[in-house]
Amino acid sequence: MTLSVDLFYSFRSPFSYLGLPKTLKLVAEFDLAVKLASTCCSGVCRARA
Repeated sequence: MTLSVDLFYSFRSPFSYLGLPKTLKLVAEFDLAVKLASTCCSGVCRARA
């Protein structure tokens, strides 16, 4: 059974940028599957959909 982690990533958030290396390390160490969800607070994503 493969474990998975949900990753909510925002390109505008410095916290997403700072947390990404640690997340990738955990993924490699524990062989996790990543479910990536991009978040957008400015409404740009909704305008393009």
